[in-house]
Amino acid sequence: MPFHMVVFVISDCGMNCPFCNQKPWREAHPRYEMPMSDLHLLIRRAQELGVVFDAVEFTGGEATLWPHFKEASRLVMESGIAKRMDTVTNGIAWHVLTDPDLLQWYPTIKLSTSHPHPDSHDALRRVWGDRLLENSMLHVRVPTEVNADYLPARCSIPTYVAYFDRVVYYCCCTWSTCAHIGMDVKSDPELWCPVEDDFVAHFANRKFDKPICSVCLNNSRNLKRLWGI
Repeated sequence: MPFHMVVFVISDCGMNCPFCNQKPWREAHPRYEMPMSDLHLLIRRAQELGVVFDAVEFTGGEATLWPHFKEASRLVMESGIAKRMDTVTNGIAWHVLTDPDLLQWYPTIKLSTSHPHPDSHDALRRVWGDRLLENSMLHVRVPTEVNADYLPARCSIPTYVAYFDRVVYYCCCTWSTCAHIGMDVKSDPELWCPVEDDFVAHFANRKFDKPICSVCLNNSRNLKRLWGI
């Protein structure tokens, strides 16, 4: 199964939405910006392991506020470690995403429609057309009560892993979901792997049966308790 690698590049967002599922990570790492050396390391390790990610997704925070957003996108694609780039944006730095060079690396971009400024939405639509997708998912509070009845999870994003501070994590929600339930992410060695180790083998047989999986918004077993469906 090819991995979808979510790379945390910046904690700044320009907004502070109370429902943000990465709010705990952002608050724990204020003013964080990933150095390019960390990206070079990820590229090198992926090449050494023979990995071609289904996608590399820059996230945060608002990834387009990262000063290296365009350069890093180019480096990832030219390195051959990913089939495509991906990102979700709040549109606050819409001028970054109107750069036509990005069209060759990003098949689509996703615009969170919670608080987009009309001008940014219109500007992005002019450049991206039908390749601009709207992420209008309902926002709910993440549950904090671990319940084994919701395990193993039926994960809607089973290929996702995450990279931050030279460590690869179980999924893109690992850090923040651990914070939601008061768990130290490093307390379970199955949840993380130094990028210098064989993270492909480490995460090859995930069962999505971890306590964090029982409260994750991407666990479809949670649909009834979250949305009543």
